[in-house]
Amino acid sequence: MTGWRIGYAYTSAEVAGKMNALQSHMTSNAATPSQMAALTAYGDPARALASAAEMTAAFHRRRDLVTRLFRQALPELP
Repeated sequence: MTGWRIGYAYTSAEVAGKMNALQSHMTSNAATPSQMAALTAYGDPARALASAAEMTAAFHRRRDLVTRLFRQALPELP
């Protein structure tokens, strides 16, 4: 639950309503760094595709390594 917080406030119903409205707008959207990363990616589609290809290749290498290690350590598994 990284990033989750529990808090409390003792206030009037009017202020509590405004706090609730503010909180919902602060937690229901993509974080600013994520928005900036998306903007950068959309600004240079070729770079975004190249990065995605690099990440996919890295994920495949990691998957293959883990699969090989499991098969070596636990050959009885399918």
